[in-house]
Amino acid sequence: LSQADMLIIGGTSLTVYPAASFIDYFRGKHLVVINRDPIGLSLRKDLDLEINDSIGKVFTEVRTYL
Repeated sequence: LSQADMLIIGGTSLTVYPAASFIDYFRGKHLVVINRDPIGLSLRKDLDLEINDSIGKVFTEVRTYL
């Protein structure tokens, strides 16, 4: 995580640990969150993209373009 350029977080509001702590190790440039509900405001300033929908639906749509 510390060497990744992009982090895509899917299916979590980042309130459950230990998964929520993984973002602390990310030092890259691009952060994307896919979660049904909006995440907390404290992280939003760092987001490049936030998609508020079910992760299954989002990846099903992405798959149609591959």
